[in-house]
Amino acid sequence: MNYKIWVRFGIILAFASGIIAVYVSHEENRVPNLEIYIFNLKNSQAIFIRTPNDRRVLINGGANSEIISRITKILPFYSRRIDTLMITDNLDKNVTGLIDILDRYQVKNVYVPALTLQLLDLASSTDQIYPTFLTTAQEKALPVIELAKGDNVNLENSDITGSTTVKAQILFPATSTKFAYSKASAPEIIMKIKYNQTSLILLGNATTKIQKFIALEGTTTANVLLVWNSASPDNLDAGLMNQIHPEYLVYSKSLTATAPRASVSSVNSASKSKKPKKVKPDPLVYLTEASRFNIKAFDHIKITSDGVSLKVDSEKIY
Repeated sequence: MNYKIWVRFGIILAFASGIIAVYVSHEENRVPNLEIYIFNLKNSQAIFIRTPNDRRVLINGGANSEIISRITKILPFYSRRIDTLMITDNLDKNVTGLIDILDRYQVKNVYVPALTLQLLDLASSTDQIYPTFLTTAQEKALPVIELAKGDNVNLENSDITGSTTVKAQILFPATSTKFAYSKASAPEIIMKIKYNQTSLILLGNATTKIQKFIALEGTTTANVLLVWNSASPDNLDAGLMNQIHPEYLVYSKSLTATAPRASVSSVNSASKSKKPKKVKPDPLVYLTEASRFNIKAFDHIKITSDGVSLKVDSEKIY
């Protein structure tokens, strides 16, 4: 009886070991593409990057530990390494989850914006989330590097030639002598992520004022444009959009039902007292619905690039 139990146990153990071996082999021999995951988090978004040589970059971390569960679905279960953390601004909704990341994962370096509203004396510094994050990074002896317009971050260097294959070009924030900041147009990291012939521009929450500034400074084209707000004509600068001319747009728009239409009488009375608002043309009118991805409608969006071309896939949340 005991013999049969041990035989069954051995068979089960061998079967489980085989499955694990196949899983590990698949992970260790993954196709060397650039993979970019855009997560729809509660009240925010985050980006996770795996380079062809498996360098790992996390941009923003959400307002809680939700980011942990998202990343564990992508990374192999036996790996606890994220090479680089980047924060686009110091808001709680983007920073809080990264404190948990620092506690659970091996991190090599941290990048933060060189300017904040607090440093510009445009906001108080009563909140302690961002200082706590910086303190946690310092306690772990991690280099915290400030980024501003003109900086370049090498996300991956080729093992053979030493040349940069994946890099982030920082387009913003500029110095306060070149750009007039306000609470509405706050400093945040805006970047272009480039892998050989393919690229992505993270525009974030940039106002049209910031977008106009970036357009004047000169911006190359990009395959994908990411914006963290509604991609309405009022939120997009036509000049910058003409420069970027993306093939795909990833944006954020609420899925809640729109407010009921006003009655005819109220519309008539309003029209008598107020001129109708001029409607701006959509600068991305050439993009089809298949090329537009609403972050709120998906669990995550995945961008895959082989350096020559890229594709955008999505996974529904319902």
